[in-house]
Amino acid sequence: VPFGLYFQAAEGDHDAVKSGWVHALRESRHSALSSETHRPLAVDFKYTKRREKDVLLFGVVRDGIEYAQWFLSYYRALGVAHFFIVDNGSEDGTFEYLQDQPDVSLFYQPQSFSKSRCGIFWVNDLLKSYGVGHWCLNVDIDEAFVFAGSDTGKTIHDFVEHLEQEGAETSAGFMIDIYPETLEHSDTEN
Repeated sequence: VPFGLYFQAAEGDHDAVKSGWVHALRESRHSALSSETHRPLAVDFKYTKRREKDVLLFGVVRDGIEYAQWFLSYYRALGVAHFFIVDNGSEDGTFEYLQDQPDVSLFYQPQSFSKSRCGIFWVNDLLKSYGVGHWCLNVDIDEAFVFAGSDTGKTIHDFVEHLEQEGAETSAGFMIDIYPETLEHSDTEN
């Protein structure tokens, strides 16, 4: 994915960003379907709403049971309508937990995560199939999407409405890791 698109979006060049994403997705199509990465297999497809204003979430998970309940609750509260999740061979109950959720369409792909560019090929394939015409989030199971007002009850729909009023068709974000004031460390020499 072209990193420069973030800077173009920050400068307000939304037409170039949209064009860049379309180009990137088209170019990744052949790689996404290569014999090494394979298209994700739909295991339990549940998405039937297909409303234009649905905000959809796409992601890849492996052994994320410790985050699964929090993750779904957090994004449901933000207003995500449906989750498209690719399980990459979970062995900790994540797959079974997600399969039991009414708003999760579950896919399975046991192939190499790294050869799929860390799941990007898999997610792009799902985005092309189900995300066109929708606002979509692509996040990991241990990530929280935070935006101005999300801590005071604003929903993802409020955020999307703001973007649409600005004429934006995409939005970039930063991934910020937060650490406690003190970290445990080893006294061993490097």
